Amino acid sequence: MVKPTLHASSASPLTTTVPEIILPVEVRSVSDTTELRFPWHDSEPWSGWQAPQEQVASVEDIWITSNDGRPVRLRIYRPAPSTDELLPVLIYVHGLGWSKDILDLYDSPCKTLANSSGYVTISVEHRSAPQHRFPKQLEDVLSAIQWAFEHAGTWGFNTAKIAVGGDGIGAALASASALTFRQSGINLLAHQILLFPMLDSLCNAPSYMELSNGYLISRSQMQSLWDIYLPDSQSGKSMYASPIHAEDLRNLPTSTIVTGEFDPARDDGEIYSSRLNSQGVESQLIRLPNAVHGYLHLTGAIPAAFNAVNVIGAMLRSTGEKGRPDRRIPIHRAG
Repeated sequence: MVKPTLHASSASPLTTTVPEIILPVEVRSVSDTTELRFPWHDSEPWSGWQAPQEQVASVEDIWITSNDGRPVRLRIYRPAPSTDELLPVLIYVHGLGWSKDILDLYDSPCKTLANSSGYVTISVEHRSAPQHRFPKQLEDVLSAIQWAFEHAGTWGFNTAKIAVGGDGIGAALASASALTFRQSGINLLAHQILLFPMLDSLCNAPSYMELSNGYLISRSQMQSLWDIYLPDSQSGKSMYASPIHAEDLRNLPTSTIVTGEFDPARDDGEIYSSRLNSQGVESQLIRLPNAVHGYLHLTGAIPAAFNAVNVIGAMLRSTGEKGRPDRRIPIHRAG
């Protein structure tokens, strides 16, 4: 099993170019494009790069109603049989942009995460963009978390062990949901797990410049994701859109942040992890060597990627044993 390497958040920028062996030829072919078209708009190659799907105890789609009245689909993966009467829950927010009908593409990583972590994993089909813009997607994620808490008794969820997580721009929504609950004084979340997070609409950290092209997704593509999500440039300054702009990070749930060595957004996660720790929030940072953005979907093409997803799940299992922390630091709340 691959062993992720721990890095300090102040790690010096890398100057090496990505070796050919990191990405198989068929994967590299989509990273060489200069177009703003995203390679995941056609899900067929992505599903072909994934490892065969694992068996879980059950998969079920349900519909809930978002706080603004819009129906939201949730896909619930119950892990292979567990002796626990009440299971921890991971509300998972997909990345890969704002495409519609993307839940199927997340079946494989969500099943692996469910089994390796022991968490009931709930994948949220939040609204797409630009048909819907910030903060509509955040409304969907908040509603999913509230639903899990309110229906815990019926579904056998452990309300002391509800985590939120996501990858890419989905990690920004996951982090923003933790900030939203914190600002409201509602202590629902035990942990947040942010995978290859994109946390800043400006995309101006050093890694964006260093790895701007040739690593499966370019800086310009990442910027265009923010452009179709945000109604205007001012919105990107909000911590609920770009969590890295939050000044006060106290009282947030403990965090696991996983970054990739060759991900343009790498520094977003590493800066955020450092700031969390500096404000008294326990944050474990893992930088995966040779990893690119979209690594979760390369488990069939790159053996180390499959091992890494299992390692991430095992870390969540270990962290979940602590349950929801008791936070007592007073904070200023707007309004």
